[in-house]
Amino acid sequence: MNDDELRQAIRNSLEAGRLPRRRPPAKILASRSNGNVCDGCGRPIEPATIEYEVDVAARPLRLHVRCFDIWRDELS
Repeated sequence: MNDDELRQAIRNSLEAGRLPRRRPPAKILASRSNGNVCDGCGRPIEPATIEYEVDVAARPLRLHVRCFDIWRDELS
């Protein structure tokens, strides 16, 4: 996905309520993915790449690093 498509996917996730409209907390966990699906774009986070885990919902959100950055930008 290019950045425009990714940004639209994040906007869609915000509109659908899959991503919250509140700012992420200051503490973000980063770890290697186990192949989780990104809560921002809906695509798998490839194993052994970095994913962010954000505790802002009933369950932690897992995002690609780029999806996290775009989500944060969209909330500004």
